[in-house]
Amino acid sequence: MKNNRRFLSVISVFLLLAMALSSCGKNNNGADTSADSVQNIDLSQYILISDDYKLIRPDSANDNVVDIFKILHGELSTLLGSTYPSDNDWVSRGEAVPQDNKEILLGLTNRDDSSAVHSQLGDKEYKLCITEHHIVIVGKDDLSLYYAVNYFLDNAVVEADGKLYVPKELNVTDTYTLSDNSSLIPKIKPDSEVQLLTSSSDGTTQTPDWVNDLIIVEANIKNVSGTLENAKTQIIDHLAQMGVNGLWLTPIGDSTTVHFYGNKGLHTIDSDITETTDYDEGWKRFKEFVDYAHSKNIRVFMDVVTWGTADYSPIYQAYVNGTKFEGMDVSDWFTGEPCKWGDAAYNWKSEGLREWFTATCVDIVMKTGVDGIRCDCEPEYSGYDLYKEIRTRLLNKGRKIVIFSEMSNTRDGAYDFEQFGVSDWLTVSFDDHQERKFNWFLDNNIVASIKQSKFVGSNITEIKNKSAYYRYFTYCVSCHDFKGTAVDKNMLTIAYQAIFAPFIPIWYIGEEFGWKAGGSLLYTTMDWSQKESFSNVLFMEELKQMIAIRRNYSDVFSQFAENNRESNIVAVLTEGLGDTTAYARYNGERAVLIVPNTQKGSTSGTVTVPFAAMGFDSTKVYTVTDLLTGETIISGIGSDIEKFVASVEFEKLGVYSVEQSK
Repeated sequence: MKNNRRFLSVISVFLLLAMALSSCGKNNNGADTSADSVQNIDLSQYILISDDYKLIRPDSANDNVVDIFKILHGELSTLLGSTYPSDNDWVSRGEAVPQDNKEILLGLTNRDDSSAVHSQLGDKEYKLCITEHHIVIVGKDDLSLYYAVNYFLDNAVVEADGKLYVPKELNVTDTYTLSDNSSLIPKIKPDSEVQLLTSSSDGTTQTPDWVNDLIIVEANIKNVSGTLENAKTQIIDHLAQMGVNGLWLTPIGDSTTVHFYGNKGLHTIDSDITETTDYDEGWKRFKEFVDYAHSKNIRVFMDVVTWGTADYSPIYQAYVNGTKFEGMDVSDWFTGEPCKWGDAAYNWKSEGLREWFTATCVDIVMKTGVDGIRCDCEPEYSGYDLYKEIRTRLLNKGRKIVIFSEMSNTRDGAYDFEQFGVSDWLTVSFDDHQERKFNWFLDNNIVASIKQSKFVGSNITEIKNKSAYYRYFTYCVSCHDFKGTAVDKNMLTIAYQAIFAPFIPIWYIGEEFGWKAGGSLLYTTMDWSQKESFSNVLFMEELKQMIAIRRNYSDVFSQFAENNRESNIVAVLTEGLGDTTAYARYNGERAVLIVPNTQKGSTSGTVTVPFAAMGFDSTKVYTVTDLLTGETIISGIGSDIEKFVASVEFEKLGVYSVEQSK
């Protein structure tokens, strides 16, 4: 079955996964009714629908149904070569509802046949059938109706000699199935099988090789799911279906306020999420959560606070009262001054504090199995030696984890990367960055920026003057500090800049299904109902397809050069698609072209395959495939197919593979 990109462009997104569409049923008569096979069919077995049938929708249709109607009407008109007759089902007061007109009924109209067929449907079902006077297309919900129309246009309607037909025996009932990328997530290997890769020019930082496949989503369990038990299905299962394999949790320490970062200390765990006040039992339940995530091949990173602790914590109260904490002298563990958030600031000159913190952190990693640590506000407070020692002790115990800071860092054997690998801290304030939600590469050449380290590790002098290099940087689309969600169902924001670029993608949970929220995301309760809305489901399915492409082309997208400036990325010349730079990621004789369209009013343009820049032999035979539709665009000798026409809707993304033919 063909996958029709035409549909979603009308309703703000342009594609549903071919995998999802493969669940559609076949006509009961078994006939191949696609337009491609029209030469091989017997039209006597078909009904002519272009002479006296009219397309009807409910007058009371919601916006989704109106959009679906526009899709169907537009496609029928295109096939016919003229405007297809259409109307709504409105009748004047006192006037009888017509039941015998020849009509294509879309959705739950006031015609009896619509309600009769609709009453037969179960959850997620759709049905297409022919009655005495009508062709009925209905779905249990809006998304089911969308799939019904998709099926109708792809499998029922044929055009012959300027006329449109559908099979007399059309009778299809089926359900839609949303796509699931969980099988594409790389399997978690034991630490003994994990290789360490040099990830900084001084060679001191050795990073686990699984970082190459990492996609990270951040979540605050308390406000997203409430408890660890709920989070297993709401968060872990959801991320697995998306194809995401990294979960960064905001601090899980015990807190009596909503200020989640100001908790009672590293050794504590929040009773609200564990559903027990016993810390030992709480950590066991957290381990069960981590184990569940690992069963889905999702790695878990816990947020660690090193700038201080809440002033109501037992540790600080022992300091204030001159008593011991768990038998330890804490008289020099604090500076005696509040940190800038008003909590008690740790004194990192204290050897006792450093030892307690290091040992506690190592113990938590070992007993819970977490895969890494995110270090809040670092390296500003504790610096590098603390986490370097934590890493060393864990390696000595056979654990190979990731440690990443919030701010840019020089690695120094402590950090593998930072939360904000792409930004411009020299000219943009932290608050401004998170308030305005910059799209760093939609107005700046992404390829040139990477080659020149522009916006990449931008506040590190060693990176800017190219006296040092690092392997891994992140593209943080959004995080807990953001004042509202950032993606707003814009595929250029999340896929062009993060999913396909040579960075580790990070975003706050909900962005992947179009969650719309304002205010600090850390304190905002997740509205899971938004996941079910029609347009959000379609966007989520589209993003799943982007992630599936990244997973299926891991040889292209999971390659991180030791020096990020030498990433396998080159610019792609386009015409008619706007000024945002198209790019190619490549490996050997295989490449994927990422083509954005920012040219308002344009739906197609010319793309030039950069054979020479990628080191490809243009005398060999290549095939260019649209990875969003599965259709072959062009095939032949490289020098003969250097240019091709790409169909990309405005503010959407085209994704094309270029592969040497066998």
